[in-house]
Amino acid sequence: MIRINLVPAEILAKAKEKELLFRAVLAAAVACVFLIFLSWFHYLQMTKQEKRLSEAQAKLKKLEVIVSEVDKLESEAKAIRQRLSVISTLIKGRTFYPYFMSDFVRSVPFDIQVKNLSTTGGGSQMSSLKLNISAEAAAQDDIAEWMLRLKNSGRFSNIDLGTITRTDSAQKTYNFTLTAVYTNNTQ
Repeated sequence: MIRINLVPAEILAKAKEKELLFRAVLAAAVACVFLIFLSWFHYLQMTKQEKRLSEAQAKLKKLEVIVSEVDKLESEAKAIRQRLSVISTLIKGRTFYPYFMSDFVRSVPFDIQVKNLSTTGGGSQMSSLKLNISAEAAAQDDIAEWMLRLKNSGRFSNIDLGTITRTDSAQKTYNFTLTAVYTNNTQ
């Protein structure tokens, strides 16, 4: 069978053109609906993320307050530990000078008169002192005896005799300086 199209070509072209226009409008409408849904989805995600951000920032502020309190408490604890360290050092070193003076007095011979005694060092551990001594002796043998006593005591080291000068007064005396290091072995 033979089909003959009796509809004029212009009408068919217009119909095809309308159909293409309808398809284009339909595709544009579907694309717009898709874009609207996509935009709505992104908007919902953005609001969800903004809410999470605001919650996280609020939590961060609370944690910052806690961290500042912890830092304050840590600094207070550090200061207390330092004070406790100073106190324990003082307690450990409180007998240092009495021991030193006892050892020093026992070492000085009868005929030597100590004119000046100065100490340096000791520090927080109170382990040793550097001594600078100015003294007067009746005889040179007394000076030698004192140096020997200091050396034999085991607590004095680096004993160094300075200059000895003899006075020309009626009673002949010898003025001298002495340096040494005292170490307390009992602590």
